[in-house]
Amino acid sequence: MNSPLYLTLIVTALLLSVVYRKRIRAVLSTPSTDRLKHHKLLFISFAITLIPLVVMNLFFTSRDIDTPEQAVYIGGKYKDNRLYLSGLKNISQRDSTDFRKHIEYIHEFSRINPDSECYKLSSFYEYTQTFEHQLAFEYAEYYCKGLEMNIAFMNSHSDTLPYINFMKAIYHLQNQNIEKVAHFLLLESSVNPTFDLNNIMIYQLYKESNSDSLQQFMLDYSKSKYLPYSIQNDYHFLHGNWDLYFRNLLSSRLANVGFLTFIAAFLVSFIWVVFLRLMDVYRRERWRDIIIVFLLGALFTFACFPLYDYADLIANWQITGNSLDDFLYCTIVIGGSEELVKLIPWLIFGIVTRKLKEPFDYILYASVAALGFAFVENLMYLENYHNIVVRSIMSTVGHMFDATIIAYAFIIARFRMSKNSPWKWLVIVIGFIVAMLAHGFYDYWLISPAAKGYQLITVLFFIGSLSVWFFFKNNAMNHSPYFAGNQKFRIDFQQDILTLSMLAVLMLEFILISYEIGVEYAQTRFYSSAVYVGAFCLFISSELDNFSLEKGVWRRISFAHRFRFSGVKRFLRFISHHGYDSVESLPEGKDLTGLSLRLFAPKSNMYVGNKLPVSGVCVRKIKVGGNPNWYVFQLNTPIEYLDYVSDRIIIKNKQLTDSLMDDKIEIYFMFVPHENVFRQHIISIEDLRYVGRVYSRPLSKS
Repeated sequence: MNSPLYLTLIVTALLLSVVYRKRIRAVLSTPSTDRLKHHKLLFISFAITLIPLVVMNLFFTSRDIDTPEQAVYIGGKYKDNRLYLSGLKNISQRDSTDFRKHIEYIHEFSRINPDSECYKLSSFYEYTQTFEHQLAFEYAEYYCKGLEMNIAFMNSHSDTLPYINFMKAIYHLQNQNIEKVAHFLLLESSVNPTFDLNNIMIYQLYKESNSDSLQQFMLDYSKSKYLPYSIQNDYHFLHGNWDLYFRNLLSSRLANVGFLTFIAAFLVSFIWVVFLRLMDVYRRERWRDIIIVFLLGALFTFACFPLYDYADLIANWQITGNSLDDFLYCTIVIGGSEELVKLIPWLIFGIVTRKLKEPFDYILYASVAALGFAFVENLMYLENYHNIVVRSIMSTVGHMFDATIIAYAFIIARFRMSKNSPWKWLVIVIGFIVAMLAHGFYDYWLISPAAKGYQLITVLFFIGSLSVWFFFKNNAMNHSPYFAGNQKFRIDFQQDILTLSMLAVLMLEFILISYEIGVEYAQTRFYSSAVYVGAFCLFISSELDNFSLEKGVWRRISFAHRFRFSGVKRFLRFISHHGYDSVESLPEGKDLTGLSLRLFAPKSNMYVGNKLPVSGVCVRKIKVGGNPNWYVFQLNTPIEYLDYVSDRIIIKNKQLTDSLMDDKIEIYFMFVPHENVFRQHIISIEDLRYVGRVYSRPLSKS
């Protein structure tokens, strides 16, 4: 194995260790004979990551570029200008009789290199004697140096030869003889109808001088189809040719999408559809209905483009670099257009089918419509495989969050406001405006030249919006008419599914990049993507930790509460009591011997979920791992678990700023392997068996 693989394996191990830190602790304290049986998910996560890493390193160490077309594709896609131009040059030399290949090379060389370098192309073609190279020399002289064409050379060749009439048209354009320009361009079109550059010049000429001829030319699809999509779109939109306009949109968005890109875009959306459906625990929606809304969301995406074109072509509203104008553009044009087309599909579905029965249905279907939108959008962005992880997290979740703001406004109007309240529609309108603002604020820092260098603000905004998104879902589930408590909501299962999915997305990106251009580049990208996925999974873990289902409760957003297991409090837990005057000044520092507690756990806890609740009393304060704030807890009802002591356990409040006297806090619930542990002066944490999420509630204190 090469050294980059070792580094990649280390990064992977660290990523999995952080994401699955609780599971790993549980594995280490489980008898070896039971580890595979009880922790299959942990082993699956290692398999998802390690197997692709090893396989791709063995078989795709480097990607050989066998053809100049591959050089052009890879160089253009991954911004390697040297490779890209080398491929174009080799193609023009290999297909030396294809004048279009020479023109493409001249154009791209001039675009990438400084103007002072363009003259070299004239020297490259000057001393060759083939007809096409002589044409290329004349074109380079004109394009790079602005020199006049050699008309004598053009006239010495027959008008029936391809490209001769095109070159004559350029000569007469230099001399501003528009009538002859039109004559030779049309002559070239009859000889060489597929020559795209000639057709573009015809369009530009007609656009300036002859609208009737332009209309005839544009409606002749055999000719206009060779124009760039942007030119076709602009013309058909301005002239109301809606059938050609939308046919061109579909063709430009879908016709050239690669199979792997299509699969990647679909998987990104599908992962989130599955996660959202799994959260719909009380009355799960049917796949058929979800698929319908997803497809409608994808279809309605194309309704955005007329709105964009109206702003650009009629209102003359574009990104200019002016801060206020750009923010309004991002908010009204982008945010308003996209939130409208994401709203329509699920709203139509809800009105027609009347299947929006509970609050979470609004969030589910609004998010699914947004995922259909994100799917079509990702068909464009995921052609570059290194966008897969970022798009699957930030952009896709951002679309869902913005759509959910409107859905939550509907929830407030229907489930919180009185039936006859005159303010219901105002709440929905405000929700739409807030969604526009959120969308615009997100985009502004990414695309406005005025905000260049401040993209981090979008990342910070995304973190906050993700927390609010979970807050919306929590309140929606609290008000389900089918509410059945926490027992159906398996927090660990939700987190595991999403974590495995994100790991799969990470490895999909790694595999596709390795396959296309080799492991060396893929591993460089892998390191940053792994950190991205790890941070995201930790944050999702924090959000799910704070997910609390309480029937009929409208929780208020509290970022301090929602970051309870991260940030300052997590740091305080690691540094123990440093920063306080004394141990006793901490909530956990007081001696609570004699405190009676009731312990309970979610049913999803595979170790003690079916054995709790139980009650008992703190009988003795002890030191574990150097921390003196643990308690021996006498159980009123013994718990039989493997060969561990059944009538006593060791407990401690999990958060430094919590106290066992507080209501409903998470605790460390630790089984003890044998009686001798209780007689040790200082107990090692490695001697105890952690059993996952358990909570305590005080009963009384003697």
